[in-house]
Amino acid sequence: MPPAPASTPIPTFSSPRTAPRPKVIPLFATTISRRTRRQLAIHQNLHSRPHHYPHARRVTPMDRAQSPRQTTRVNPNHKKKKPPPIIIAAGGSLAAIESPLTSVEDNPELPTTSERPPREVNVQLIAPPHSSTTVTNAGWSAKEQQLYRQIGRDAITRFLEIGHCLSNQQPVLQHQAREYIESRIPAFTNHEGHWGADTILRDQLKSMKDTRNKRRARQTAEPDAE
Repeated sequence: MPPAPASTPIPTFSSPRTAPRPKVIPLFATTISRRTRRQLAIHQNLHSRPHHYPHARRVTPMDRAQSPRQTTRVNPNHKKKKPPPIIIAAGGSLAAIESPLTSVEDNPELPTTSERPPREVNVQLIAPPHSSTTVTNAGWSAKEQQLYRQIGRDAITRFLEIGHCLSNQQPVLQHQAREYIESRIPAFTNHEGHWGADTILRDQLKSMKDTRNKRRARQTAEPDAE
């Protein structure tokens, strides 16, 4: 029997190796090749104490790129303005000092209410609803129409003449009749051209004229029938 071959040992694990040491580059001694466009914040000279500007305009990054950086500095020689002193004349009192809280009525130097010129009041006039406005199409209710017609009859009886249209009446009497109606109906005071009062006057002048003519015709027909 031939002899068995000699066994050769086979290594199971690799031989131990030593890893190379890492290269450490100290950054504090390395120069930065790329130059920044503006100085960093750590390179700025700060004030000895902080300053706050509440009304300063907020700077956007676009403004920083377009304009150079500016630092607002406070002038140490700047002095704040002091309010003027209050001078009290000899024999005067603190009550005589003009105060911003003093009412207009309590100030003797200002004119009184009766001396002041009256304020101009801007009244917005109401235009007529139609080019040819009548009592029926003016937008008034049936109850208002009845009341307005009664007021118009009273104004005609007091100031105008029955049988003549409104344009043929005397201007002074027209004005008095309008004032009478507008005093009884305050809503008519802001009508443009007194269209409310004129509408009632025209309506009732025609109605009273027709009523008078019918009464006269009836009175004339009664003797003929007898």
